[in-house]
Amino acid sequence: FAPPPGDYYAPVTVMITDPNAGTTMRYTTDGSAPNRFNSPLYAAPLTFSTTTTLNAMVIGAGVTGISSDVTTGDYRLVAGTPTMTPAPGSYLGSVTVTLDCETPGAEIRYTLDGTDPTDTSPLYAGPVTITAYAILSVKAFAAGYEDGAIASGAYTIQQAVSTPAAVPAAGSYIEPVTVTLDCATPSAEI
Repeated sequence: FAPPPGDYYAPVTVMITDPNAGTTMRYTTDGSAPNRFNSPLYAAPLTFSTTTTLNAMVIGAGVTGISSDVTTGDYRLVAGTPTMTPAPGSYLGSVTVTLDCETPGAEIRYTLDGTDPTDTSPLYAGPVTITAYAILSVKAFAAGYEDGAIASGAYTIQQAVSTPAAVPAAGSYIEPVTVTLDCATPSAEI
């Protein structure tokens, strides 16, 4: 089989080949063993858009051609793991995160509290703006695909601190002046 059996994140087109001339190939995609008379005759590459077990056999030339053993391959379609851009880390003020998935038509679901997303978690419809510490967890869901992996990462948001202000303002004074420093950022230390 080409490509070989395995996990794929998008529909996969599979060729069945045999190096011997004059042979025919029969196959099934329902998990049953093919037979030399009733199973479909392989004539062109097969495209799988859901998880499929491919079974195939080669039949030698002529009426009495000998059948090969059945070759089996599992082609699992798995929803890809979503990516987060920019990557988790520390950001000043806020960060706007874009999510993407290599599986065509996949829905991306997410949480901001570190819990595993489910098919009822918020649906990603556009960039997510994070303004406070959050653990963003994301998972893709696609019809006909098996569940993929969850991606997760912490976004730490550091708040910008306002420039302290002196009261009274800087200037020339004849008498001694008591200067008070103030900052508009709550809990800021000067």
